Amino acid sequence: LAASRAMLDEEHRLLPLQPGDENIYVLGRIDRHNVVMACLPGHYGTNNAAIVATDLKRSFPSIRATLMVGIGGGAPAMADLRLGDVVVGTRVMQYDMGRDVLRPDMRPHAPLTCTPLFLSNQHNYASCV
Repeated sequence: LAASRAMLDEEHRLLPLQPGDENIYVLGRIDRHNVVMACLPGHYGTNNAAIVATDLKRSFPSIRATLMVGIGGGAPAMADLRLGDVVVGTRVMQYDMGRDVLRPDMRPHAPLTCTPLFLSNQHNYASCV
């Protein structure tokens, strides 16, 4: 979390957590936004990421948006991605949540989730400035 901490304008003290939440958090502020940062507990993977996200949401129920930052293991193989590129998606889907079809590829069957309106508005504002 060292690099992420450097982005904070101010760091806050830790608040009490829900029983059973063993995540390590860094709390702070970036501009006018309060931020909660968490890191995977020594082991990567989709299950550990889901556990961290679930516990974070229990301990901080007022969270309005979640950013998952990783190595891009789910990026399409044909994409021209380079070190330092930022990929923005509208949802997170476990990569094996699909079904075989006649072709050898997988067709996702997880439900689509719309981007929350307040995030869409922020994106539209940022692209107009």
